[in-house]
Amino acid sequence: MIAACIILAAAVLSFAQAPTKKTTPAQAKPDTWQKSKDCAAQAEKVMKDKTGFTNHYSPKYNRCFISELTRTPGERAGKDYPETVNQLIDAFERTTLAQWVSKYPNSEGPLNGVSCHIDYQPTECARVARFIAEHMEN
Repeated sequence: MIAACIILAAAVLSFAQAPTKKTTPAQAKPDTWQKSKDCAAQAEKVMKDKTGFTNHYSPKYNRCFISELTRTPGERAGKDYPETVNQLIDAFERTTLAQWVSKYPNSEGPLNGVSCHIDYQPTECARVARFIAEHMEN
């Protein structure tokens, strides 16, 4: 009986001394509030005389982006579509990352000047639209 108690005590002590499971603390989120605030201030500087833009701090890319949408009346304003430009700008580097441009139609009717670029390389306009949306959402 004494031997059984000793074995039981040894077993209890060995379980008590077993290493505990290591738990990793929840990863701290980066302070995106301050970066978002800095991003908004920078966007205001870059776009100080312009309207039609939105800014977004992207935690995924750790960058501040500006999406600018402008419509400029063509020479036949009121009769045809204006020139439309949608572009994604890196606010701190002040570089255009992607651009979608459509010009007013010619006299035959179809658009005569749709051009789309990512990093100044021509690409499909649907890809540019996805690129801009993804950078402004993530």
